[in-house]
Amino acid sequence: MFESFQTELLSHLSEEEQHVFPAIRQLESANGDRAETIAALKAACARLESEHEQAGAALARFAELTDRYTPPDWACNTFRAMHDTLERLERNMHQHVHQENNVLFPRALAPA
Repeated sequence: MFESFQTELLSHLSEEEQHVFPAIRQLESANGDRAETIAALKAACARLESEHEQAGAALARFAELTDRYTPPDWACNTFRAMHDTLERLERNMHQHVHQENNVLFPRALAPA
């Protein structure tokens, strides 16, 4: 399950870095066809927001499988570290999603 999540996340981050963020920079500098860039950016943001929902579902499943990241009493330090790391991953992902969905994307797509 984690390997699938990781593969999707790496693909998602690559899409952001290679296409979405450069398109946002292009809009900010007002270079090129603004209407075409906005249309492509809207479509990309919609895809990314859908992927954010899928990631949220995967993170919820991680939390469920780990009893909200509570290691069993018998857990070794490595097992406990895994739980802590998964919990940090969830917090960081929620922050990432919030910043993009509620700050970056709306600001980038707002009328100039």
